[in-house]
Amino acid sequence: MPTNIKENGFETLIVEYLVSQNGYEEDSNEDYNKTYVIDETRLFRFLNETQKQKMDELRILESEIEKRNS
Repeated sequence: MPTNIKENGFETLIVEYLVSQNGYEEDSNEDYNKTYVIDETRLFRFLNETQKQKMDELRILESEIEKRNS
């Protein structure tokens, strides 16, 4: 297979290395919120893994607010 020496080939090589050697995750842009400039899926996964108690408290508060507004 010939080596792709164009910019997209170099980018692919870098991404493959970061994913395989450094634990990076490759994903699509579907979860990326352009308004807030953040990947919401990864943000909430991180918050749920590292601050579970606070996230649970926020879910309870959110549920109570929804009940009041219905």
